[in-house]
Amino acid sequence: MFNLIESVYKAIDLDVDVLNMSFSTMENSDIFRKSLDTAKEEGIAIVASAGNDARDGNGLYPAAYPSVFGIAATDLNDRLASFSNYGTGVSATAPGAYVISTLPGGKYAAVWGTSFSAPVVSGAMALLASNRGHGKSSATLVINTADSIDALNPGYEKKLGKGRINVRQALRIR
Repeated sequence: MFNLIESVYKAIDLDVDVLNMSFSTMENSDIFRKSLDTAKEEGIAIVASAGNDARDGNGLYPAAYPSVFGIAATDLNDRLASFSNYGTGVSATAPGAYVISTLPGGKYAAVWGTSFSAPVVSGAMALLASNRGHGKSSATLVINTADSIDALNPGYEKKLGKGRINVRQALRIR
């Protein structure tokens, strides 16, 4: 845990715009939470995967911390991916099933997981930050311009955050 905390403070020193955390743990660490709270206060958007246990992800960290945007995974039809966690700790969703990724040896493969959804959101936030300038407003804009997918996900209403991110919509707003 110490290396994570040290990395967060290093990111603050480097004045980064976005931190992506494609992992989850059940360990609730006050000192880790404090480092993330400090990063958010400095204008850094913190994005974390919601987890791949197909359950309510409350209690999985760092996504469950209030200063973090927890991201769930959707499939190709904007439905909650069968493996993805959900719940009140989720801020938004992004594609996380059949994502094409690189592999060692110059290869590519289809992959699954909220660890692939979170970087999609992190990338969108970084894109907006590069266009709009450093700060929280870009991150919040990505979340607030998401398209609701509750109607496509019966039984998960209000458990998928604002919905699937819509980068095009976020870029349109000045």
